[in-house]
Amino acid sequence: DPFGAGRAYESAAGICDGSGPGGPAAAMLHWEKAVHCFRLAGKADVAAKLLLKVAGVREKQGDVDGAKSAYEETINVFEQEEKDYELGDVYKTYIGFLIRREALEDALKA
Repeated sequence: DPFGAGRAYESAAGICDGSGPGGPAAAMLHWEKAVHCFRLAGKADVAAKLLLKVAGVREKQGDVDGAKSAYEETINVFEQEEKDYELGDVYKTYIGFLIRREALEDALKA
């Protein structure tokens, strides 16, 4: 059951996040596995929510490229699932991130 596996990975990430075993790096691995499972289960909304969480953690860690990748993957998930109504908020968050990082050319392209 991919959905159940995704929930288990998400729970494991919640335990690791912060001061848990492995810290944020281990949480990231679990979240990425959870995203994969949720996409297999057809739960694009849940996968996208986790990708946004990954983007936020990567931004806090200073991993600009990783955060950009997570935002772009979130946009890709919604486009593939034809959930265009969800894209507005994701684009606002992504463009805000790019402006905070002074990547104005990338913000204009987004």
